[in-house]
Amino acid sequence: MLPSSILRLALLCVGFGSGFGVSSNPDSNPELRFSPKRTSPASSFPDALVHRVHTAEANIAGKSRGRVQRKNHQGTGGFVPGVPAPAFKVPTLDGELLYPGPAVNRSSPVIFHSYNRSSAFLQCLWNCSGSVEDFVRTSPDGVHYVFVSSSRDGDAVDDVRWMKERLEKATVKSERQWKDFSKQLHFVTTSLWSLRELGVWIPDLLQAWSCEDHNCGLDQVLISTPGRSLVLPRLDARYDWLPSATSTFGNRTLPGKLAGDGCTVDVGVKGSVAIVSEKNCDYFVKVQSMTKSGALGVLVVQDLSSHPPDMNCDGDECNIPLNIPCSAIPNDPLLSRGTNVTVQYRNVVSENFFAAIDPSGRLAEFGWLLHPSLVYLPWQAQWFNYRQSLDGRLSEPAFSINVFNGSVMRGDRGVSTNVTLPSFQKYDRLALDFALSCQGERDEDCPHWDRTIQLFVCCEGVESSLCGAELGRWISPFRRRIGRWLTSVDPLIPLLAPSRCTFTVTGAAAGEFWVPSLNLRFSQSQALGTLGSGRPAAVKRWINGTFTFDRNYNKNFKDITLKYDDLKWKQVKLYSVITGHGSDENGCGEFCVTSHQFVVNHKQLYNMTFNNAGTPLGCAERVLLGVEPNEHGTWLYGRNGWCDGQQVDPWVIDVTNDLSLSKVNVISYFGWFRGSDPDPKQSPGVITINAYVAIFA
Repeated sequence: MLPSSILRLALLCVGFGSGFGVSSNPDSNPELRFSPKRTSPASSFPDALVHRVHTAEANIAGKSRGRVQRKNHQGTGGFVPGVPAPAFKVPTLDGELLYPGPAVNRSSPVIFHSYNRSSAFLQCLWNCSGSVEDFVRTSPDGVHYVFVSSSRDGDAVDDVRWMKERLEKATVKSERQWKDFSKQLHFVTTSLWSLRELGVWIPDLLQAWSCEDHNCGLDQVLISTPGRSLVLPRLDARYDWLPSATSTFGNRTLPGKLAGDGCTVDVGVKGSVAIVSEKNCDYFVKVQSMTKSGALGVLVVQDLSSHPPDMNCDGDECNIPLNIPCSAIPNDPLLSRGTNVTVQYRNVVSENFFAAIDPSGRLAEFGWLLHPSLVYLPWQAQWFNYRQSLDGRLSEPAFSINVFNGSVMRGDRGVSTNVTLPSFQKYDRLALDFALSCQGERDEDCPHWDRTIQLFVCCEGVESSLCGAELGRWISPFRRRIGRWLTSVDPLIPLLAPSRCTFTVTGAAAGEFWVPSLNLRFSQSQALGTLGSGRPAAVKRWINGTFTFDRNYNKNFKDITLKYDDLKWKQVKLYSVITGHGSDENGCGEFCVTSHQFVVNHKQLYNMTFNNAGTPLGCAERVLLGVEPNEHGTWLYGRNGWCDGQQVDPWVIDVTNDLSLSKVNVISYFGWFRGSDPDPKQSPGVITINAYVAIFA
């Protein structure tokens, strides 16, 4: 039992603890460029998060069914991610843009965006509240954006002038200077398709990387009455609020019924798709009323003067599960005919709206946009900046040993290899250079789900209790193949020996295939050979495993004791890696905020609180720290000690000054939810924790 003073200190730390880490005709539809209406902000977290995540995951699975079987990528015209980008020259509003050239050299990342008027998603992307402003606010320096339109040449010029005007207005209202920021923005004055006549490869790339999933392609609805049919662009409600129409209905033909403003129950729409106006109540009320009416889905008809809205729930609304699709469509006289109306949802393959050139001058995919916002462009740009920084760190001197290179991790068996390590005694630094790719050539070839990826090691000549210890941990992304990270694990050097070592990477589920790469990077610090701590002489394995996060969680852990006479330390560090997974009624362990404490000699407490868990953009805001952007699933949300598509950073604590040289030292661990032992009523989550004590002697 901890003394009351320590418990009070623990509660204080929980309250103020640190965060994580202490075509169809492209001109067939009218252009919609109007002042944006404010839509509901993201829901409050984490109360509504579990429902949103489950909805999103169902949409991901449903949209992917039958759509990602296009393996071998025939017809890609040689455009493979990772190949050098050819040179290009395009006319812009500010003159000719040459790549590589004076303004954009080979080390300058480039992001392409093609605007298609037939996409309701892109209409909202450029009009809906906050989108352009977020782009301006978060775009890093040094990245160039090339904007082009797929409209006919004359209309294409109008489109890019309009885009420039939108960006300039947003920049003037921000802290950025348009004179400087505009140098990163390039607006092409010919149609995307006319660029072919100029010998430019960009339209061929976007067409080769065509897509039809996750707000790519053209979402449409076919409205039919006797004697007439009409195809309208549609924008579905947020993917993490309501089910996807395409996932729910496929290409079935459904009856449609007019339901006025949809604000009250109308049993006349039972078994039909309710067609409602956007007046008099918010989207949540409409969907809730039509759900109670027995409608199959909802089509919200926009006012004639509006752009497609970004439909979302707001606050406590998000706690109420609603399980029918809702989409916004433009107005048309045909929609006033209330009898014999049928509805068919469609998704038409289109050119990709985004692509990129990375800082090494190679073609790069852009990933997926989960909701209509231009902020996804800066997130990809931030990833390029992260990679430039990482490449700089990887260029520093190090003694590198390759462990995995192209081996396939198959299902839950993982992948193992034996490596005879040479002597590394003169080094006191160790970093894991780990990359995670997948079979095939494209992001869409990668597994759909996020998994905990763990690296274990067992070396001959090392104490048997250390055999099979975890050396590193990562979380796989949702269907992206670009991850690479450098993780410092200096205190764990004693897990290795200059002998035959078996390395094992696990984490994929049955039927999934990942391709890990791993280099051990040894280096030397200035402290080695001096009076500094140097390299660790030994490591004690203390806590190891995955534990149910319930009222008995803290009963799993015994204290560890240290005696100076036995170890003769100069320095002692605690090293731990902690992540939460699963979902009880509180979102634990994945999305709830948990706190973790180490207590030394019943008085000195060290706390880590994962405040990032359950935040709407907690992981999206960490792209510069290595989170893979624009993944195919719910990568945006903050997690309990981790993010999708990122390394799990160890928590290292120097406890030397807290230890006694004459008495037996006692170190304890406990984990809490809301300041006390967790006590879920159903489906408890888990905490995966590995803790070590590193002795520097």
